[in-house]
Order: sequence, then structure tokens, then C-alpha cells
Amino acid sequence: MTPRSPPRSSVVYYEDVQKKMGDTGDFYRMYLIPGMLHCGGGVGPANVDWVALLDGWVNAGKAPGDVTAVGGPGQAPGGPANQLLCPFPGVAKKTGEAWACAVPAKKKG
Repeated sequence: MTPRSPPRSSVVYYEDVQKKMGDTGDFYRMYLIPGMLHCGGGVGPANVDWVALLDGWVNAGKAPGDVTAVGGPGQAPGGPANQLLCPFPGVAKKTGEAWACAVPAKKKG
């Protein structure tokens, strides 16, 4: 059995950092990868050159935004060939044939 890290734990940590420090968008972003198991595997395509994105952010001031992950080695059969990843709390939404990142409305409660 593969050990799993519940995605909610990452979300809680991210939200705690936001509460403590305010908007961290200039130095901290989180991406959830639907269908990927902890650190790899699963049906979700997860291949992204994260190091190049971080390098561009640190050295060129180009903060990462929407990212397209592609499938490949380690991806379980049955998943999409690629998928849009959005900085949290954004999620990929399909409108017609196009995908775009959108931030869900906050629930009143």
C-alpha cells in the first residue's frame, strides 16, 4: 500500500500561513494536482518543470500562474494526457472546449 498524504492537510497548512502572514502570493503558492497520489502515481498527469518555474520566479521575477501538467512515466492508465493546474484556491473549470482557472466563491456560513 502506498502511503498517502491527505490533500486537506496541505490546504490547512496553506490557510494557516495566510492567516498568520496575510497575502503570500509574492513568495508562496500552492498547486493541487487532481488524480495524483502523494509525490507521484495515480491517473492525474503531474509532469511539470517546477524547478524552471521557481527559477523564473526568483531570478526573472516571473511568478508562476496557470500551469499545464502532462502525463508520462508513472501515470496510471485512464487519466487525461494533460491538465490545467491553478494556484490554490483556484480550480480548473471547463467552459465549452476551453479550460481556465477560477477562484470559487466563498461559502457563507
